[in-house]
Amino acid sequence: MRLLETHGCQGGAHAGYVRAGWDVTGVDIDRRHARYYPGELVIADAATYIREHGHEYDAIHTSPPCQWYTRGNAPRRGTETRWERSIPAIRDALQSTGRPYVIENVKDAGWDMESPVTLCGCMFDLSTTDTDGVEIHLQRPRLFETNWGMKPPRKCDHSHHTWVAGAYGGARRDKYEAKYVRKGGYVPKDKEVVKRLLGVEHHMTWNGLYECVPPPYTEYIGVALSETIEAWRSPSSLISTARRASTAVLPPLSQT
Repeated sequence: MRLLETHGCQGGAHAGYVRAGWDVTGVDIDRRHARYYPGELVIADAATYIREHGHEYDAIHTSPPCQWYTRGNAPRRGTETRWERSIPAIRDALQSTGRPYVIENVKDAGWDMESPVTLCGCMFDLSTTDTDGVEIHLQRPRLFETNWGMKPPRKCDHSHHTWVAGAYGGARRDKYEAKYVRKGGYVPKDKEVVKRLLGVEHHMTWNGLYECVPPPYTEYIGVALSETIEAWRSPSSLISTARRASTAVLPPLSQT
């Protein structure tokens, strides 16, 4: 089955869907990402491309820019920041296609999403060994809105993890300072450690890793999405739909 992925960046989400068996076409407005994207990347505006070509695909994944939603940019919304509220326009474009879709974004965007589901590294046992030999676990919650009822594999629970880490700009690079002094997030200094933590196998820049949707997340979504579509298309589903239609109570004809 064919999947359209917009806001493809450097292909984290793409890699997961490919692992799940999807044929993925990416779309991004920034042609610099074509150097790192691991598949076909169309340079175009996401909403426009979705409206014009979204119906040609079996499903669509989008990751609209999150910068307007992040708490760091909140005080500057509508004044100093060049970012815009991105989700509603993308959702409108997606709904115009009639296709199953996924909208991914950060936790701070939850208020602008419809019944989103959280996925995090602990749900997929994403962990690796840091350069000092300490085991670290991925803490990277991301929200996913769908129009087909996706469920998470299990609850997010890091209570039994001594050390957690992520991948984002501005974080502390010393795990002990991050945890005990700054009381904030930790990002390993070594790029290969971060790639293993995220489940990324292809080359990315640091910025690509910071914005990456971990491939195991979209591999899980891709499997669930393909199973959902196959169930919709199954003969039993079609028969059930026909039976419901045949037994529907129609309103009486008007008397004239």
